[in-house]
Amino acid sequence: MRNEWIERQIGDYLHDIKHGFAFKGEYFTNQPTEHYLVTPANFAIGGGFQNGKSMYYTNDFPDEYILDKGDLIVTMTDLSKTGDTLGFSALVPKSSKCKYLHNQRIGKVIVNEKKADKFFIYWLMRTYAYQRYIVGLATGSTVKHTAPKSIKSFKYRFPPLPTQTRIAEILSAYDNAIENNNRRIALLDKAASDLYREWFVRMRFPGYESVRVVNGLPEGWKVKRLGAVVNITSSKRIYLSDYVDDGTPFFRSKEIIQLASGQAITEPLYIERDKYEELKDKFGAPAENDILITSVGTIGVSHLVDDTVFYFKDGNLTWLQSGATPKLALYVFLWLNSDSGKSSLLSSTIGTSQSALTIENLKKIKLVIPSDDMLSDFYAVSWDLIQMKRKLQKQSQNLTRQRDLLLPRLMSGKLEV
Repeated sequence: MRNEWIERQIGDYLHDIKHGFAFKGEYFTNQPTEHYLVTPANFAIGGGFQNGKSMYYTNDFPDEYILDKGDLIVTMTDLSKTGDTLGFSALVPKSSKCKYLHNQRIGKVIVNEKKADKFFIYWLMRTYAYQRYIVGLATGSTVKHTAPKSIKSFKYRFPPLPTQTRIAEILSAYDNAIENNNRRIALLDKAASDLYREWFVRMRFPGYESVRVVNGLPEGWKVKRLGAVVNITSSKRIYLSDYVDDGTPFFRSKEIIQLASGQAITEPLYIERDKYEELKDKFGAPAENDILITSVGTIGVSHLVDDTVFYFKDGNLTWLQSGATPKLALYVFLWLNSDSGKSSLLSSTIGTSQSALTIENLKKIKLVIPSDDMLSDFYAVSWDLIQMKRKLQKQSQNLTRQRDLLLPRLMSGKLEV
């Protein structure tokens, strides 16, 4: 019953929000070790844990700063200048490979579990009302900060403890299904990458024992510049005034990064459908099996386009028009995600404070292109993996949308449980 819901500050239900340890930067490494340093990059847009840019630690530290599975954590600092992840919540996942470390940019939320369900607090911290409140109290201009005092001061109508638990169970069921899909997607990604590596890095493709080698490559294979393999371009400029509440989806780097990791778009942007059709007629638009690459800031995240209709931001994303040749598109996409491809992209960037990947530099990158017959053979055995991945991604995106529609209704009591 809604009359049993009472307005309180969230701090009334917490023992504390603890700051993390000031780990020393000289001991940070990208090379995997036992100790994984949790940073704001590990918080997905909207909340929830994600594997961001992995950072590890190689020096000693107090044992009290090892996080346990299920610990509730929040971001206390956001580097985007907009507060995109400030105050977001996540639950520390289980890992058999590493121990997660609690650093100073992260708050550890200690819930008074006699008064509140920890998972209800976690979902409350994923509501729009909470997140806007925290951003509104943020300090700093270049780097946004929040504090335990600000988080604790947030007011909300809290239901009785059993109702909190039931709401959290409903919402968590969606996350569990999404996580199961993500595990399957990761296995499919690994299978496709392993197959690519076996055929085109280890060179153990079918019939490799008897193939004729010419100038260090199997006969019919060639070294080409990427610009000679696919047309590389960008989009036409879209202005803030072109955004509308509904229409054709409009993607920036953030959305491409989300799609590339199988997530749903959390804060979609749109342009008018007539505007999209006009641009498509005059200049073209992304087609299935084209590739988009993030080209400013976060470099080299690539997305193999499915049948989604959308337009995208110029400058931040580079467009490889590969959709007319799906077997070549799949090969190039997997190459971009290989060690060789990632290294080539990073070595082609310009800039120091703000890295960028230009179209002209991208065109100059060299890669090995197998024979047409070999591309056909590879496509025949690997395409099903991509199709299964896309199917699971769409399922997860639908589950995410359903969960996000339920979240405010459940948390406000408009939908009884």
